[in-house]
Amino acid sequence: MELTTGVLVAIIVSSVAAFVLLAVLLYFLLLRNKNLVRISNELIGRYESTHRLLIGANYLSIKRLEEIAQVNLLYGDIHSNFLRRFQKLLDGKDRETEAKVMELQELIDSKRFKSARDIIGQTKSLVNDLVAAVNKLDSDLQEISQPEESGRQQKTMSLEAFNRAVTTYESQHEELAILKASYTVVIQKVEKLFQEYDEFIARHE
Repeated sequence: MELTTGVLVAIIVSSVAAFVLLAVLLYFLLLRNKNLVRISNELIGRYESTHRLLIGANYLSIKRLEEIAQVNLLYGDIHSNFLRRFQKLLDGKDRETEAKVMELQELIDSKRFKSARDIIGQTKSLVNDLVAAVNKLDSDLQEISQPEESGRQQKTMSLEAFNRAVTTYESQHEELAILKASYTVVIQKVEKLFQEYDEFIARHE
């Protein structure tokens, strides 16, 4: 049976339409997968940076609290509370999130995009929860360390005032000769206090 021109045209048009439809579907599928990979990489990157903050800066801050607690008993409970929070985060949220992030990474690497899409929501939720918890810990650690930084600033200001007083006295030592003995004793005591402060700070840095 011979095909008429009209039938041939219809077949060609249908084939072209099917090809175009297939090309469009493949394009959107690739675009969807590309978007999935981008989101996955962002989640993995957020987890890794948060994990580094937890085991890096946060851990060092807690170790510093431990050293301070050895000479200042008031910091004992503070250090213990922060250490418990750190350990709970590390053994709980961080470990759970790490496992899910590694699973997502494996699925993306092996191009199992459907399976990756199935867990992307849960992974995002875990990462968000971990980021919020670690940022809160970091904020609280910075807040507890502010008095120490304030002490450093006050020491600097006091030292500057002390040096100005010494300079003033020395520029007028002849007029103030009667105060020389008392002045020498006070200067030695103040210098010793500054030295003791610097030694204390050096031992706990």
